[in-house]
Amino acid sequence: MVPLMGGTLLTSILSGQLASRTGKYKRFPIIGTIIVTVALFLISRMTAETHALAVASYMLLLGLGLGFVMQVLIIAVQNAVDYRDLGVATSNAILFRFIGGSLGTALLGAILAKQLTINLQHVERTQAFAASLSTVFLVASAIAFFGLIFALLLPERPLRETIAAAAETDIGGEIAQTFSMPADTDSRAQLLRGLAILADRDVRRRYISAIVTRAQVDLSPNAAWLLVQIEREPRVDVHELCRRGKCDATKIQAATAELLNKSLIEPASIANVYELTGAGCEMYNRLVAARREHLAELWPEWSPKKREEVAEILRRLARELIPETG
Repeated sequence: MVPLMGGTLLTSILSGQLASRTGKYKRFPIIGTIIVTVALFLISRMTAETHALAVASYMLLLGLGLGFVMQVLIIAVQNAVDYRDLGVATSNAILFRFIGGSLGTALLGAILAKQLTINLQHVERTQAFAASLSTVFLVASAIAFFGLIFALLLPERPLRETIAAAAETDIGGEIAQTFSMPADTDSRAQLLRGLAILADRDVRRRYISAIVTRAQVDLSPNAAWLLVQIEREPRVDVHELCRRGKCDATKIQAATAELLNKSLIEPASIANVYELTGAGCEMYNRLVAARREHLAELWPEWSPKKREEVAEILRRLARELIPETG
């Protein structure tokens, strides 16, 4: 069981990360069902003499295939419905997974009992049990092949950025939700959570470069980040900002020097504390505008009747995250 669960955990994390980064998720259920089909077929060929290492390898392969399917199908379901229906869609997906597991266990258990009864009349007990299990896994392999056909028919829609952000930051959340207490399914709470995750990822990681490019400012991403932080937290030591942001001290020194050389900041009365100049305020506002444009690109993700509510949330969130400087 250890190889099975280890493989499932590994590819669940990997598929969720890759789906969020690429925006493509259909390939993973296809890859997963192919691997599961092959693994179940290999398991069906095992005998009582099969080496334990081969058994562990087949179980690991099965776990790898399951991991590619489990996480991404939840992402696909959440991506296909409106935000107000996220809770219902997620719970239904988990419910039908339980129903499928129960029906599958009952079906394969019945096949095992029937085959075992027949095989015990012709061979010894151990061999009869092994032969019966082979039949069970062969049937399971055929069922997995039909799953591959359904995976090929799965429509792939553009992945919402908030769903992608949740998939990347909430690793293993889908597995935890299977046995979790009922959660708040309010669409406003879900929306704010997704946008908060996205906003944090924007500021602290690769989206900074995209915002700098959109704003058409001559700044490195590190300098742009520092400029925003100085405006947000005036009279705070830049080394403290570096510690909070978990950034490299050498990079923060280079960013400070860049802002000073471009006259965007000036030293305050306290050591290592800086203030924005007039040019720095103008640069900051350009970054603010670019960031708001980026948030506004989330607009098509909601239906027209929800857009008035979404617009108000975006305006409030934008004011809270980066207020316009005077």
